[in-house]
Amino acid sequence: MYRYWLGIAIFSGLVFFSSQTRSAPENEMASGEKLYLKHCKKCHGTDGTKGAFKAKDLQKSVMADSTMFKLIREGKKKMPSYKKKMDIHETFVVIKYVKSLRTTP
Repeated sequence: MYRYWLGIAIFSGLVFFSSQTRSAPENEMASGEKLYLKHCKKCHGTDGTKGAFKAKDLQKSVMADSTMFKLIREGKKKMPSYKKKMDIHETFVVIKYVKSLRTTP
């Protein structure tokens, strides 16, 4: 009987854990989209192609994550710094979302 309940407990934990890990990326993408629309849409547009104020086309971007991180955090030329508007985790979430806009791998 003990093994039966132990098996049920382990199985329930695995089901719960697997459902949590699957929803985390979906939540990050939703958060990334929300942050992108709040901070980036004005210049890059909803799909990343707007180009206002000479903003780059994000669908064609091949920028490395580390370079993108530095650019978002520190800014460059007309792009302002977002260090005080987004924490480090939010910055990575936005980077993940921006990469989803790319049309090239």
